[in-house]
Amino acid sequence: MPQNGTQLFEQTCNVCHGQGIGGAPKAGDKAAWAARIAEGKAMLYEHALK
Repeated sequence: MPQNGTQLFEQTCNVCHGQGIGGAPKAGDKAAWAARIAEGKAMLYEHALK
C-alpha cells in the first residue's frame, strides 16, 4: 500500500505516464496536459480510474 502520493504515482501511474504508453501524457509535459486540465478535474478523475 502506498504511503504517499509519490509512491502511489510510482506504483501505478508511472507505468503509462512515465513513457507515454497508450497515449498517456508524460508526467511533467505541460503542453500535453493543458487540454486535459482544461476539461476539468471530473474528467481527469474519470480517465484515471479507467
